[in-house]
Amino acid sequence: MLDFYEYAKDRIQGKAPKGARRSPDWRKVRGVHMAAHPDCEVCGRTKTKLRTIECHHILSFHLFPDLELEPKNLVSLCRRCHL
Repeated sequence: MLDFYEYAKDRIQGKAPKGARRSPDWRKVRGVHMAAHPDCEVCGRTKTKLRTIECHHILSFHLFPDLELEPKNLVSLCRRCHL
């Protein structure tokens, strides 16, 4: 029962299912995207010591794992815009 609870909690929070692994190419694709799009694509904020910009999937990795490495499915967002 606990395993189902953890699985359901992860799904609700938008996390990939337990055991789902990133492609070995994910770091490279993420790096290329962040180099090309270093600022938040919603508000235009830039990275500072107190503000980070992260690479996110538009269509969630746990629902569409086949789009994990698709550049058109990636977006750079600051924490404020990631809500």
